[in-house]
Amino acid sequence: MNTIVEENSIVNIESINRVKFSALKPVQKREPIISCDDGLISTRGNLSVITGQSKSGKSAVAGAIIAGNLTKSNQGVDTLGLKITPNDKGEGVIYINTELSHADFDVFNRNILKRAGLELEPSLFHSYNFLEDGPDAILVKTKLVTEALSTKHKLRLLVIDGVAEYLWNVNSAEDSNALIGQLMNLARQYNMVIILIIHNNPGDEGKARGHLGSHLERKCETMLEIKKKGERSIITQKVLRNSGNFTPLAFTYNHALGYHTFEGSIDLLQQAVTTKRKVEKRDKIHLNLIEIFEKQQSLPYAEFCALIKQKFKVEIDRAKQLVREFKRMSLVEQNETGEYFLIK
Repeated sequence: MNTIVEENSIVNIESINRVKFSALKPVQKREPIISCDDGLISTRGNLSVITGQSKSGKSAVAGAIIAGNLTKSNQGVDTLGLKITPNDKGEGVIYINTELSHADFDVFNRNILKRAGLELEPSLFHSYNFLEDGPDAILVKTKLVTEALSTKHKLRLLVIDGVAEYLWNVNSAEDSNALIGQLMNLARQYNMVIILIIHNNPGDEGKARGHLGSHLERKCETMLEIKKKGERSIITQKVLRNSGNFTPLAFTYNHALGYHTFEGSIDLLQQAVTTKRKVEKRDKIHLNLIEIFEKQQSLPYAEFCALIKQKFKVEIDRAKQLVREFKRMSLVEQNETGEYFLIK
């Protein structure tokens, strides 16, 4: 028997052979939509996941990604450090929210347009609020919207903000596996990226909610985790199947603009902090040296060491070390007689 009917679908040997590997088939080239540090994050036909604790900035990242996909040239669009391949063919972008009130949903979409430098939504952008629907209706509407819009555009991106609302029970292994299977089929059918946003378990850093989160981690191409550090949110990688690790990216809420903006990579921010501390340290030392040389322009070595010992409250051996350090820092130099003078 070559055909089996299983759960309202027909399985036959022809459908199985379509997914069989053959070296004679053309190589399937990955088409990146989102990347970072020249590494692939989201490619067509795959699921990506954004996870994190409540209010960590997950939706902000989703909004930035959407904004970067709304124009043919996304130059000048703040995508929070992520690189978005320009949507130069005007392919369709869909956003589905299952959590926001209608008022908050309206503000969120207007901020996407503002970030993209647009006054009105372009014809390629379709945004829906399914807050009041139950899981079964949400899934049916998602499929209907996707099918209908695929007749208008080649689809590029579907963002689902609140994928847990697609299930009555996120801890049901059977329901979670079935949902993810259907979403993977959608991504492949329309050759688009699907980004799913899901909360971490309360108080559990790094663990996406329920069996749904665990199964997504196994099936997704990429899982980004957003971590909150004070006022700063940080984009980190939890799963990257087609890329090496990227440097975590930091962003904060910009009250003047009304949305989150990119601060920089954590490495560069840490370098900036280190540089600032070095400058502050140097300035403080320089002020102390100004006071030491206030009454005379140059000092013999022994007297200079004694004054440093007194000013910096250190032992004489440490004072001698500081003389050498200050010279290496180009704060002091020696004249032709060997005495030390301040470099201004």
